[in-house]
Amino acid sequence: KLTLLYLITPFLFMACNQGKIKDLEQKNKQLMAANFEQDSILNDFMSSFNAFEDNITAIKERENLIGMSTEICSPRIQTR
Repeated sequence: KLTLLYLITPFLFMACNQGKIKDLEQKNKQLMAANFEQDSILNDFMSSFNAFEDNITAIKERENLIGMSTEICSPRIQTR
């Protein structure tokens, strides 16, 4: 009987570990999905920020062009 117990015990521990392994694999999948979602949100934010920055740069360039064309069309009269 004791020999049988020694033979069965390792299989019982392996069965318990299989449940833990499956739980850990499931938790790992959940964490990976959450990480992917956070990465997607961060990438979207950075893309929007870059587009915003590009638009600000374009507006400043157009303001400079308007300012230069206004100066060419109506030069300022210098007074003493």
